[in-house]
Amino acid sequence: VNITVNAGWTQNGPKFAPVTIKDVRPGTDDLEIELGAAVKITGVVFKSDGTKFTDQGWVFARDEKGNHVGGYAQIQSGKFTLSGLSPGSTYKLGVHRQSGSQVQNLAEVAAPNSNVELRLPEEKKISGTFTGDTEELKGFWVRAHTTDNKRSVNGQVRDDGTFTIGGVDDKSQWVIRAGSRNDHRYGLSAPVEAGATEVEVRLRQGKSISGSLRTPEGDPAKQSWVMAQGQGDAAGWSKWGRTDDDGNFSIPGLPDGSYHLSAMVPGQPNKQVRENVEAGESGIDLQL
Repeated sequence: VNITVNAGWTQNGPKFAPVTIKDVRPGTDDLEIELGAAVKITGVVFKSDGTKFTDQGWVFARDEKGNHVGGYAQIQSGKFTLSGLSPGSTYKLGVHRQSGSQVQNLAEVAAPNSNVELRLPEEKKISGTFTGDTEELKGFWVRAHTTDNKRSVNGQVRDDGTFTIGGVDDKSQWVIRAGSRNDHRYGLSAPVEAGATEVEVRLRQGKSISGSLRTPEGDPAKQSWVMAQGQGDAAGWSKWGRTDDDGNFSIPGLPDGSYHLSAMVPGQPNKQVRENVEAGESGIDLQL
């Protein structure tokens, strides 16, 4: 197995650079790990108009493999400090706004560096109205997803059936999705442009996937979670259902399509337990 160590965490990030030891054989009891001092990347974040970004947000770094390293650095008066980085390594920096939008690959920087400038693209909004079965929207969420499903931004649902999603940019088209954990309704729009207003998202009755989850010993997996992850035409949809004391679960409000099911049981790693389950299937017997 490969082992990655992130050690010496403090409020300002780890004191030591991350270390990865490859090809360690299980059962090893004399492994020695040498930690090296971490370095920092500091700089300033600017808005699209050239003024400093003074809203709440965080800067993050990903290594050449796309792994998140160094934690999140809070932006304060436009400035940020990323800690816990390896000397000489190159990182791609991005910004996570409080609005929920995340902008990746703003700069590629070698550590250490104390003079980085990040410029955010112009933010736009998407707003509209739910139509169809709009009775009682408490607990509903709404999100904008890029058409390639690589980015998503959370929005706000109001009691009057309207919604607003901020933090989108005009580099992509966006699809609006809406739902609720325990509700049988879902919403899905056609692709729209950033800045679109009066977008109509029709709420309609979805389908459920239900069944039971058992432990490796065959006992009911109590108070655990089963996730349905959409594939193909349902790509971008994911929803959780919780098991009861008998291990039974139901995941409502799913569009037509095929889903992979994964289980999350306390004390065990997440595990994919069934592929290509169609929305509407019931009586599914899952065993870890």
